[in-house]
Parts: sequence; C-alpha cells; structure tokens
Amino acid sequence: MKKITPLFILIFTVIQLSLIPAVFGGSGGSILISISLNGNTVTSKSDTVCQGGAFNLSMKNIASTTPSGGAVYQWTNIDSLITLNSQSINQTASGRWVATIKYYNNSSATWTSASDTVTINYYPVIPFLFLTSKGTPILGSNITICGNVDSLVGASPGFTHYKWYKNDTGHLVDTNSVLVITPKLLSGPEGVVSFFITAKDMYGCNVYTEKNIRRDISVCINLGADTTTCKGQPVTLSSPCSPQAGTLAYAYKWSTGATTGSITVNKAGTYMLTITSLTKCTFKDTINIYQNPTPLIAITKDTSICYGTSVQLTSNVITGKGPFT
Repeated sequence: MKKITPLFILIFTVIQLSLIPAVFGGSGGSILISISLNGNTVTSKSDTVCQGGAFNLSMKNIASTTPSGGAVYQWTNIDSLITLNSQSINQTASGRWVATIKYYNNSSATWTSASDTVTINYYPVIPFLFLTSKGTPILGSNITICGNVDSLVGASPGFTHYKWYKNDTGHLVDTNSVLVITPKLLSGPEGVVSFFITAKDMYGCNVYTEKNIRRDISVCINLGADTTTCKGQPVTLSSPCSPQAGTLAYAYKWSTGATTGSITVNKAGTYMLTITSLTKCTFKDTINIYQNPTPLIAITKDTSICYGTSVQLTSNVITGKGPFT
C-alpha cells in the first residue's frame, strides 16, 4: 500500500472540514458560523474583492447556545495552504478560505467543531495608463517636456475620482482626467519630478499609475531677426545663445544639410536650424535672408568738347532698390 505523506493528510483533513455543515451540535450547545468580509456578512459561498488590496475576514458563532469551553478560531486557505489561528484576519490572497470554530470540553476531554467555506475572487484588472494629448499610451517610465511650453498628459478614460499628485499625496494638483503641465507647475531647474494619479474603476477599486517627468530647457536657440543684404554678399548664421552651459550632448542640423554650429550663406532664402539635446528634444528657429539686386547705372555716353567749354553729365539707375546715394 502507498504510504500517505503528512502533507497529504493535512490537505485531506482541511478539505474534509470544509464539507462539514456549518451547524454542529454537542456538549450542550451548537455552532452556527457567520462569516463577514470587510465588515459585511457574506450571504453566499463566494465574494469578490479588488486585486492587490487587503481585505478582512471575520467569523463568529451566532448559535443561540454555544458548546461549553472557550472558542478556538482558525482560518485556512486550501488553495495557498495558509493557516492562521485568529477570529479576524487581514489578507490579500484569494481562494477558498475555510473558517473553523472549535470548543474544548474539559470535562469530557473532547472537541466540538464546525467549518464553513467562502471563496474570495478578484475583480478583473482594468489597465490604467498615462496618455499623450492624442490619447496614445505612454509606456516608458519617463516623460520629457521640451522647452518652456504647456504640455498635456492624460489618464485612461472611464474611471472616476481622478487625483493628480506631484511628488507626494500632500501636493494635489488636479482632479480631472487630463493634466496641463505648465512651466509654473514644473520648471526646468526642478529636474526629474514624480507625477502620479489615482482613480477608481467600475468596481470601485483603487487604481494608480506614475511617471517621472522633467522639463528640458538645456538649449536656447535664436537666429535673430530677418536680414537684408546686397546680392552675393555672404552672411554668417548662428545661434549665439545655444547651447546653454551644462548641456551634455547636442547636435546641429541646418536646412542646408550642414551640421556645424554656424554656416555662411550668399543666397536669399529661408534657413532653419534644428538643435537636438541629450534628451532627444528638438529646438528650431528660422531666419529669412533677403538680397537687394546690384544697382546698374547708365551715365552720359562718351563726349568730346572743346577746351574751356563744359558739358553736363547725367546718371540713371537702371536696376536696384533705392534710395540711392
């Protein structure tokens, strides 16, 4: 015959207890087990709780007369093999919880016991995410806002009781599903800041999501005002204020294809500079270069005069933009 191991005997015994009726009489009294979940009496053999949250299970004997002796209480989860000797427990594990109440009669040296079982299930988890202003989920743990601009971030729709916090729950910043991050709410010098949002799903369960957000103002870009020159005259373009001190890495890209800090051009047109920072933020500026055409002048044609006489010389601008001097 195959030997039964002690572990199997324990499991078999617990399962047997769960099949015993909740009412058990003896020793001059009865046991009628009542189970409560989070303070509410369980009226069916199963109930549902929020996943990840702690719940309270409690039992008591509600029979009008109880067996003699002091009561001993025991909770056993026959799915996760958890056993706790207490009338009330706080737990996070779902499954079949067996409530057992036992009384010991000193006179007869016998136990009177009864058990009842409640199955605790989890509500399904509904994804709760950070979203871009276009509703696209932000999957990374970090968000970078480029420059001193307002930026929108949102959270998954269909929830209630939205609460946005900055750094900790003592700093509530908004109660809408969308948060406008202004330079006042998050400045560049603050560096990386934790923003998180809490809400409730359709089951009333608490949900939570968090991101680290920073504002990148490491690059200043300014090509200056539009410039007018004479045709063919070279102009050097650059952004003197960029990059700012402390920038670890950056890249220049001109609309001409150049990748240097400055370029020299001799043609009219619109020129754009893009600077990419270490955080992959891009900063752009454009400048228009206008060129006046070279003036062409017609003067009095060659003339011969007698010595001592005079002739009037005249000039006429054929092309060019005035006024002329």
